[in-house]
Amino acid sequence: MRRRTFLKSTAAVGALAATGPFILNEAEAAYTKMPEPGPDEMRIIESAKRLNKNVDLNFVGWGGHTKGQMQVIAAYFKKHTGIGLKSVVDIGFAMLSQRAMSEALARSGKLDLLHVHSDTVPTLATAGLATPLDDYMKAVDFDYTSVGTFVQMSMLEGKTYGLVTDGNCHTYVVRRDILENPDNQKRYADKYGVPLKMATTWKEYLRQGAFFGSDPNTFGGFGGLRARRWGFWWFFINYYNHGLFPFNEDLSLNFDNDLAEAAVESYLGEKAYMPRDIDNWGTAQMWLYVGSGKAYQSIYWGGLLPLWENSKKYPATAGKLLHGVVPGNVLPGGKRIVRTIAAGAPLVVVNRYGENIDAAAHLAMFWTSRRNSAYIVGGFPSTVHDPWRPEHFTDPNIREVYTPAGTDAIALNMQVNSPTVRVTGALEFNDTLDKNISDAWLGITKPRQALKQVEDDWSKIIRRIGKGRLKKEVASYRKAMPRVDEPVI
Repeated sequence: MRRRTFLKSTAAVGALAATGPFILNEAEAAYTKMPEPGPDEMRIIESAKRLNKNVDLNFVGWGGHTKGQMQVIAAYFKKHTGIGLKSVVDIGFAMLSQRAMSEALARSGKLDLLHVHSDTVPTLATAGLATPLDDYMKAVDFDYTSVGTFVQMSMLEGKTYGLVTDGNCHTYVVRRDILENPDNQKRYADKYGVPLKMATTWKEYLRQGAFFGSDPNTFGGFGGLRARRWGFWWFFINYYNHGLFPFNEDLSLNFDNDLAEAAVESYLGEKAYMPRDIDNWGTAQMWLYVGSGKAYQSIYWGGLLPLWENSKKYPATAGKLLHGVVPGNVLPGGKRIVRTIAAGAPLVVVNRYGENIDAAAHLAMFWTSRRNSAYIVGGFPSTVHDPWRPEHFTDPNIREVYTPAGTDAIALNMQVNSPTVRVTGALEFNDTLDKNISDAWLGITKPRQALKQVEDDWSKIIRRIGKGRLKKEVASYRKAMPRVDEPVI
């Protein structure tokens, strides 16, 4: 890839809205200490000992991820293997991949481990930054499995370039107390001639949001983000739910058509029933809005469930939420499809230019092993890491933190969890899509005009990167899409 193309992709990240780690008190967490290592963890420890190293690694990541459990695990690993953490560079969540790309250009080797978004795996592999981890994994018989396609999201052309730590997945919640209210049930049935129940289609979802969200600054119909750098994740849910995929086999594009326009119209359909200043909101605003009981329904990260179901922190929603699968669509021809989005799913990448690649690979595996990953997902102090391994969804500690119903809903949504664009130049592809869809949301352009502009912008990116490379990477992108049309219960 040309340096100019690479630089353009790093510059494409928009500004990060205010966020913060999702914190539980120690008494409220299920895992209050690191579990004892099992056979998987012991194999990694013994292999790391054979490296005969006493080294402290540098790691860059967002504090909401890296503070707490990940540092506890690293300290344990240091005590038993000599390999630990020297420092953690804390940066904003939206800037993770841009920081990794800066290191790929500088090749300083000063960073050993980097937390990045999974959609940048192809770019980082192409740039030579991300180390293939398969040989290290094979040497310790490392189990690397996930619900859905998170494992495939960390791969390119059959090689593993990162290890998942957080099953970022949008799930669906509805206010049970409002939906099941007898007066609301009657009014809704009288108006629409159908019973009021948790939406399973976008038509039902939009209709219910409009019914309950007529005064959105007091009580809104929807809870989702629309600001630049965030909104395109929610658009992708609509887009994939219309049976669409961005690239055709010949790399022609799939936006300037009636189905994509219908996806935009569905995305815009929430606008009148959301707060007026939603265009400027980030997670810090939205989780308070939903958690304080001001929204009827929300499609959002599952990582918020331990807060919204916490009666001490959010009594307006705790015990009052229905948990389910993101609504789907019936396509022309009658096939039903359901899709949600892996929004910024983070994984650990080992810097190929670092001086301690083998040590870093072992710590990355130790973090993401069966038992340690469960501690990261369900432990104190941060619950920002969502469940992703099959074992997580039956783990009693995780089910306590996320609630049984919430955990089961995440597992179902994970089956249809879909990546954003994951080819070389992903940040630029995603950002130009975000810009044009944002223009449609703000009323600057009409939906079809915005989609035509997406195709024009993307065609220029494709020409810069080259079709030969992208065709191979689009094949990997397709492999990371869900394997089923809708969740299998």
